[in-house]
Amino acid sequence: CQCCQMVNVCYKNSLFAFKIADYYWFYELVSQRKSMRQISSPNGQKWMLPTPMNNYYILFEEAELCFLTEMIKKSMFLIDTFKTLQNQN
Repeated sequence: CQCCQMVNVCYKNSLFAFKIADYYWFYELVSQRKSMRQISSPNGQKWMLPTPMNNYYILFEEAELCFLTEMIKKSMFLIDTFKTLQNQN
């Protein structure tokens, strides 16, 4: 959203709302697997991402994490393009 400078990421049954600076941080966290732990779950998830909420984690399969990383990377390109165009006006 241009007005509030927020980015929403909706993936499966999760919705993440970020300020733009936090969005870049989230991309780094996901793409570099920072703060994530490898686990073995019965459903096939191999990565556990902690959240700011106490005792609440999000689990990902490797393919899901790769897809999410690519989705965020592509949208960051659009955000950067929009910011560049906005600065030229």
